[in-house]
Amino acid sequence: MPEGFEVPEGVAWVHDVRCSASELAYKYFRERDLDEELSRVALYGAVCDYLDETPWVREVLRRWDRRAVFLEAGVVSQGLEGSRKDYEFKRAAVEHLAKNAPPSQMRELVARSVKQAELDEELRLWVRRSLRVVGQVAYVLNPRGSVGRAANYARIYGGAEVGIGAEERGACSS
Repeated sequence: MPEGFEVPEGVAWVHDVRCSASELAYKYFRERDLDEELSRVALYGAVCDYLDETPWVREVLRRWDRRAVFLEAGVVSQGLEGSRKDYEFKRAAVEHLAKNAPPSQMRELVARSVKQAELDEELRLWVRRSLRVVGQVAYVLNPRGSVGRAANYARIYGGAEVGIGAEERGACSS
C-alpha cells in the first residue's frame, strides 16, 4: 500500500496477494455463518483468476467434483469475458451465483460462453500467425479480442518468457 495509507475506522481490511478475491471473501464471510455450500462459488473465482493452487483451494476442491468445478468456472470466465460492458447482465450473473446455482444453468451465460470460446479460438489462430518475437518477449499488436489472452497465446507460441498484447490507440504526442 502507499506509504501513509491507513485503513479507515470501521472498515474490515482483507488482503492477501497469494490468493484470489473470491477465496478471501469466502473465508471472511464464512466466519460470519456463510453457507459452506458457497465454497464452490469461491472455487469458480479462484480457477478463473488462475489462483487455484492455494492450500485452501486444494483442500476445498477435494469436497467437490473437480471436473464440475472447472467446467462451471469456464462457463463463468468465458461468459463474463464475452459480456465486457454489459453490467446489467453481470449483475444477473452475480445474483445467480449468490443463490449457489451452477453457472451452466444460466442459459444466457452458457450461450455467451460458447460464443466467447469460438472467438478465442479465432484469436488463438490469429496470434499464431501474427506474433513477433524479440529475445524472450513475444508480442502482438491490435489483437482481435482479449488483449490478455492474446498476450498469453503470444508467450506460448513464441516460446518466450513474456507475452504482450497491445492496442494502438490515437496519436502519441511528445
